[in-house]
Amino acid sequence: MNYKKVGRIFGIVLTLLVVTLVASPFQASFSSNGSVGSGSSWEQAPLLGPQHDADPTQGPPDNNGGGVPPVAPGGTEPVAPQDIPGDNFEGIPPQLPLPAEQVVPLQTSPDDNRGVVEPLQQPISPQSPTDSIPNTGEQSKELPSQEGAAPSTSVSFDFPATGDTYTVLHDPNWWNTGDRVDGYRQPGLNWVNKLTYNLQISDNVLSGGGHVDLDLSINGIIVGNFTILPGQTSKSLTFSFPAISGPGYSIRLRETNTVGPGLGSIELPINTSSLTLIGNTFPATGDSLVLEDSPDWFWYIGDRAVGYRTPGIEWIDGLIFDLQIGNYLSAPGHVDFNLTINDILVGSFTVLPGETSKSVTFSFPQISGPVYQIWMEVTNTVDPGKGSIEILLDSSTITFIGDAFPAAGDTMIVANSPYWWTAGDYALGTRKPGLDWVNSVRYDLLISRNVLGGTGHIDFELSINGIIVGQFTVLPGTSSMNVTFFFPKINGPNYVIKLKELNTVDPGMGSVVIPLNISTIHLFGNKFPADGDTMSVTTLPYWWHVNDNATGSRRLDMGWVTGVTYNLQGIQNFLSGTGHIDLKMYINNILVGSFTILPGEVTKTVSFTFPMIRGPNYAIKLKETNLVDPGMGSIVIPFNKSTITFRTGIYTPNLAK
Repeated sequence: MNYKKVGRIFGIVLTLLVVTLVASPFQASFSSNGSVGSGSSWEQAPLLGPQHDADPTQGPPDNNGGGVPPVAPGGTEPVAPQDIPGDNFEGIPPQLPLPAEQVVPLQTSPDDNRGVVEPLQQPISPQSPTDSIPNTGEQSKELPSQEGAAPSTSVSFDFPATGDTYTVLHDPNWWNTGDRVDGYRQPGLNWVNKLTYNLQISDNVLSGGGHVDLDLSINGIIVGNFTILPGQTSKSLTFSFPAISGPGYSIRLRETNTVGPGLGSIELPINTSSLTLIGNTFPATGDSLVLEDSPDWFWYIGDRAVGYRTPGIEWIDGLIFDLQIGNYLSAPGHVDFNLTINDILVGSFTVLPGETSKSVTFSFPQISGPVYQIWMEVTNTVDPGKGSIEILLDSSTITFIGDAFPAAGDTMIVANSPYWWTAGDYALGTRKPGLDWVNSVRYDLLISRNVLGGTGHIDFELSINGIIVGQFTVLPGTSSMNVTFFFPKINGPNYVIKLKELNTVDPGMGSVVIPLNISTIHLFGNKFPADGDTMSVTTLPYWWHVNDNATGSRRLDMGWVTGVTYNLQGIQNFLSGTGHIDLKMYINNILVGSFTILPGEVTKTVSFTFPMIRGPNYAIKLKETNLVDPGMGSIVIPFNKSTITFRTGIYTPNLAK
């Protein structure tokens, strides 16, 4: 007999027995709101701060569970970013997380000057029709293939993510009413009307009738709700809703119930769940469809889709409409459309047999916002039996062109697009803000990704109509810049704006990305209220409340002023009966004059003289001082229509009477 071998086996068995006897007294569960399992309980050391991505094998004392919770699978080690050749950054750069509101997923490029691979945006597949197709004669009801069709505008990001705010009573365990996580994103969408959410649950110890009810809200509007049940480790959700305006979105996930005693809880880890916002679509969920044949067949004169958008743009003078179509037309069938914005016809187009997508671009005289009614209407009736077209909700996109710069339709000459780091990179666009002349500009630049490091910096030059009006520098870590420049008058009405890089970033010192349709530019001249001014109106855009007001600042080549002429133009007047609007005008907080708008008045010219007010900066305020009687109407004062002219001279009080 091999006694040495027997001895080794006996020793192993004895060791295992001792370990088992020592460990068994500590097999207990911990729950301040539930039953304690068998065995001797002991007090766990306190957790040090929020541990949303922790993976404990023992339940903390506030997980509302009964018994030992199951061990969650181990987390995946993060993948280190890879260096990309030619990216002007030697080695792997340090991670510089931007504020949540600046995160904009980008497509990967070998010239990104950084080397971090970003996720590609996934197209949203259109739904298949379930209703019969009207006016088709002998046509097949099969939906044409949508392969290659442009996807809805969408941006994906993690939520919850690093930097978001957790308010969880027994953090990290969700089981109480009011537990929530809040985040803010600025993804570059003017509005959103749909989302998909792939929620990951790291530790679900719900049992029996235990469940967690959650509301998801955007900008304070609940867009969907759902329930997590015992055993669920993930949840895939899609919600559609009426358009919510951006460009910033406050997102909240909030629990609306308290789990019963001893029935468990869940954990929601950071940086593992993906939320995709889908927006800029028209027609969309919540829009009005008036069709001869519902739900979405267009073929009869007067068929139309109508929706309202508040994209955060004070005026627009162009748009791009990318229409996705289910097309069942046969020759000579066709569908003619008119597109109007705020009752102004901006363009017409025709859909022919075989067309499954249509991209149209229209430019037009400036239309003031901030609310825009979109009206797309059929102007012909398709011949009998020659088919129809289907326009699915939430599949076509419309992009407004206005005070954003750079924006869709502008010229972008960037050597390693979208990465700015080479001298001569520039963005160029023309704007028609309705100003006869301008003498100042405010530019609010937003940078979606800044990987400048060390000595890396970018010097920018801003010019208008070929005249340099100012320069500024972007440094490492900068995610936004707000600059204002004053200059001698530049005549309009068209203004060519150019943003140009003056230097080449040192090798390996990084770059920045400037996305389209996020940064805004405001030109100031002789109009008030104008693009960039503040309109504080209770029921915007309708003036009828006390203290409704418009404010703005102007810098003039006048050290002082003693008079002003205000020519109020383009008033939309809905006043009737005794309805009237009393207005006061202030300059540098000094009351300079008062006047009244009566029913039927669409223009008003007033002149005031007053004691000297010193400049050269002049803060202007137009303020309503009365409440219009119920049912007696309101007025709308548009941007960039009314002129204000300052005067200097000797103040003579008698002339003011």
